[in-house]
Amino acid sequence: MAKRSSRAKPADSPTHEPDVFATDFDVHDFEDWLRVICWVEEVEPGDGAKATRRQAAALVMPRSSLAKLMQVLRVSAGQHRESGRHS
Repeated sequence: MAKRSSRAKPADSPTHEPDVFATDFDVHDFEDWLRVICWVEEVEPGDGAKATRRQAAALVMPRSSLAKLMQVLRVSAGQHRESGRHS
């Protein structure tokens, strides 16, 4: 299990739900909204270890907020690029 971050939630955060760890995503695209399903792969320990995929969370958002989400992700992910690597 992943270690939870000790970062404080933003003051304007609407909820205080626990963080969810995800390794994969599916998107259901509808006319006015999107549903993002977050999946996590769990590997059962043992000699015959096998991975199982389970839904960790789902986010439903209006299509109008997609541009803002993409902007925030670009800024956030852009800060963690490896040095010397260009896109």
